[in-house]
Amino acid sequence: MNNLTIETVSDLRWSDAAHETLTANVKFAEFDEPHPFGMSVHAIRQYEHEAEFWDSATSGGFGPIAPYATPTDEKMRASMPPLTARQLRLGLLNAGIAPSVVTATIGGMSAGPDKDKALVEWEYATTFNRIHPLIATVGAALGLSDVQIDAMWMAAVSL
Repeated sequence: MNNLTIETVSDLRWSDAAHETLTANVKFAEFDEPHPFGMSVHAIRQYEHEAEFWDSATSGGFGPIAPYATPTDEKMRASMPPLTARQLRLGLLNAGIAPSVVTATIGGMSAGPDKDKALVEWEYATTFNRIHPLIATVGAALGLSDVQIDAMWMAAVSL
């Protein structure tokens, strides 16, 4: 990759509370469309456009930098890594919940397409995303709060 020419910068914002990382949409002359671009104060700058971006952004050359916004709970959950079926089931076991309990919980749902879809997801999905409706539905039926599910989820990532 060669040096790129920055044409415009939009949606410039701090990506962290310490003000060490910036993100923006950058239109480079070499591309037809703007691209998401980020840079950290700690990054090694291999190309001139990287240094230009950081220096110009932090000196006001691209306008004001929007403040860091703490992600909402939903954004945090959406950014959690997916779990494999194995990780999810082992995570449940580590939390004292047998996979058969989840199967029984789904079996206790009202008959219909939602129940059928939930059963197919549970039995055949190879990966699970934290924000999938099945996770919230089964978690609520098991009496788990979102915070408890989050903690179980993150503990299962390393399994």
